[in-house]
Amino acid sequence: MTTVLITRGCNQDTAEQFMEGAHTYVRVCDPATAQLVIFSADPVTAIVRVDGDEMFKGTIEPDKRNQFALSTLLTKQKRMARSGFMSLLSFTSEGKSCVRVPNDIPGGKLLAEAATGGLFPAFTLEIRRGLDANGPLTATYKFQLLEDHLFDKRFNGFVSSRANEEVCPTFTRDARPVAALQAEATPRCAACGDEIDDPLAGCENAHCPTTA
Repeated sequence: MTTVLITRGCNQDTAEQFMEGAHTYVRVCDPATAQLVIFSADPVTAIVRVDGDEMFKGTIEPDKRNQFALSTLLTKQKRMARSGFMSLLSFTSEGKSCVRVPNDIPGGKLLAEAATGGLFPAFTLEIRRGLDANGPLTATYKFQLLEDHLFDKRFNGFVSSRANEEVCPTFTRDARPVAALQAEATPRCAACGDEIDDPLAGCENAHCPTTA
């Protein structure tokens, strides 16, 4: 069994989170000091990916608190370094070399994105059985890191979209229809059988022996 959690960052408390579809949204106030924490009863391999690019791969020791700083896992500079992007060189008419970073080939946009600094807010964590990165996939987590106000906004929308406006069902061991049970529960006069709307007033049937 493997347990995965993320700490808030402002302290080492576990961050609040909720699942919407395949994504887990996490409240993180300081991503730079937040930690990814993994517990596992058996040896497993953890792989962190951003948009399909591998950012980290490591062995998770069993029965131990394995923790990793998000600042080292999700830096844009690290993704640039691991992308293996090779700049294209061209020569000017004067024989001087210059470096071009085209945006229409793989790696061009990636390099430009990495230059902005900071951390990627979304990543995928794969857990694979054993010490082999090609071992059987046992779990996949898709995390989205959100600041406090963005987390509140997303969570409120999540709750509102799932508000139950339908009439709550009635559960009973009786096999008869609910309408029959409700009719049986209506108080009736023992003398004439008429419904009693107000138990304090009693039977209001003018022809009932109790009102004669």
